[in-house]
Amino acid sequence: MGILTGDGRAALGAAFYAAHHVLVKGALFLSVGVIAATGSQRLWPMLLPVAIIAVGLGGLPLTGGALAKFVADELLGDSTASSIATLSAVGTTLLMLQFLRSLARTASQDSHATPTAGLVWPWLATAIVSLVVPWTLYLTVPQGTLPDPLSPAVLWKALWPVLLGAVLATALWRWGRALPRIPKGDIIVVLDGGMRIAVTWGKALERTDSFLRRW
Repeated sequence: MGILTGDGRAALGAAFYAAHHVLVKGALFLSVGVIAATGSQRLWPMLLPVAIIAVGLGGLPLTGGALAKFVADELLGDSTASSIATLSAVGTTLLMLQFLRSLARTASQDSHATPTAGLVWPWLATAIVSLVVPWTLYLTVPQGTLPDPLSPAVLWKALWPVLLGAVLATALWRWGRALPRIPKGDIIVVLDGGMRIAVTWGKALERTDSFLRRW
């Protein structure tokens, strides 16, 4: 098996991250305009590529995101950071599924609306490139440097956080109304309680510090 130095491993991880995440986030940004100009009759064919690259951020197998996550896992090894990365994949999947649900609601009120080619082609090209580039980059890595990303064990390791994120998203959509609500446009209402607690604790710590200094 090939050996990479610490700097080489870090550079490899950074390259895969940039190749995937930057392109995917660009494609997701462009998708907002595309979906907003799409009517219900053409919505699902447009949402499918968005769904693939969005859930790919969580590590959906065979996507560029799965490959980037695989390389990151190899660099992290069996460490606490690796466990945190796995939890992050679950959270990212949940977030992206919620994004897709919200995005679908922004579709055009005209059921026959069709986005212009000027909107569709840049978005579609970016989405395709975000899938292709990480695999192209992987083929440039010396053979034996990394394990096989298509092995059943590796595919399952990428899949189960995505499945868990999907289960959590389903639960959120079903029982989310029971969660506390933030008044629209007024997040200060939520922060205000936390600020009062912080001030109270700050004063208590200040009094404790003064007492200990005298002691």
